[in-house]
Amino acid sequence: MKKIFAYVGSRNVSSNTLIQTRKILAALEMKFPGSFDVELYTPNELKIKSATGCKSCFTHGTCPIEQQNIDDSKLLKEKLEEADFIIFASPVYSHNVSADMKAVVERLSYWGHLFKLAGKSGVVLAVADSNGVTFVSDYMEKVFGIMGLNIIDKLNVTSTSPLSQIYVENLAEEIFNYVMGNYEIEVDERVERSFQHYKKMYATLPRSFAEPKYWHENGMFECENLQEYIEVKKGILKN
Repeated sequence: MKKIFAYVGSRNVSSNTLIQTRKILAALEMKFPGSFDVELYTPNELKIKSATGCKSCFTHGTCPIEQQNIDDSKLLKEKLEEADFIIFASPVYSHNVSADMKAVVERLSYWGHLFKLAGKSGVVLAVADSNGVTFVSDYMEKVFGIMGLNIIDKLNVTSTSPLSQIYVENLAEEIFNYVMGNYEIEVDERVERSFQHYKKMYATLPRSFAEPKYWHENGMFECENLQEYIEVKKGILKN
């Protein structure tokens, strides 16, 4: 069964961000009952500590916080890697993501060098009472997109413009088609430039370094571009 993972960066159990995310998930279940294994988490279920700035994830490929089981970051990463579709949703706090969503971004930041989310599709959702949603959704689109996530929709919701039922039903159909492989993923030009940049840089570094080692172990150097790497990951092409 295909898996959908949603992370809502709000601790408020009555959060409008949570309500709007559940509206999307409910539309999926209504239109395609029993088709997906859906998991929704908030900071109340997944405790993610902020990064310490040690840079161990970049240099060694390991995280001391994760190794010591101080938080739930290992589980978060497992859920993201297992997912076929991902929803990232954040309330707007002073025209920025919540502290909990920022902690997730910080702890996954090295994935932007490894394209860990390549081959997966998702949506980003920003929710505010009045304004700031564009800043936040743009930010999430950028950071998760550079990790390889194919953002199929960027949702901006305010108290005066909630998601309509027609919209979420159409979105549910689009999610279904991407998850089932009926729609092809098209790599964003910005993300492709990033892939080519790291490909050139890591080719000059020793394989003992964590990030070049990952590229070698996953056959990324043998791929001409990120599109080819996605097709290899999905088993469409043989490396």
